[in-house]
Amino acid sequence: MTAPVPRREDWPHLLEAEFLRQSTLPFEYGRRDCCFAVVECIRRMVGSDSVAADLEAEHLGSLRGSLEMFQKYGGLEGLAELIAGQYGWAEWPTPLRAQRGDVGVVQGDQVDPELGVDRVLGIVHLDGKSVLVANDPGWLAFPLTSLVRAWRINA
Repeated sequence: MTAPVPRREDWPHLLEAEFLRQSTLPFEYGRRDCCFAVVECIRRMVGSDSVAADLEAEHLGSLRGSLEMFQKYGGLEGLAELIAGQYGWAEWPTPLRAQRGDVGVVQGDQVDPELGVDRVLGIVHLDGKSVLVANDPGWLAFPLTSLVRAWRINA
């Protein structure tokens, strides 16, 4: 197993800046969708973009590209497992233990109607009570109780 990649010391400030930067950006498959919005947050917190670079290199920047990527990795949860595994992050035994800056899979009622899925990737807000998911524009907040899986990003 890969040694866990830690967050930078000033990660809360970096994450807040990334939330703010993305707050006016539109939703766009392959550029700022539920996966890439979270990957950008991870990139800021840990200072590494190896996973992001790999995903961007194979992603077509479109709805079709997103569907192909999901199929390749066995869906959204497979993609989340890949990201967590490459950074050496363990899954929380129960998603409700997720903390600020952790990554998780959110379940909702048709949270991505274009793809027809009810699960998306999100990141726990700095308030520790909500999970942010890419929206058009900015972010959509879900309660922490909407997490069905979560991974601890090592502090």
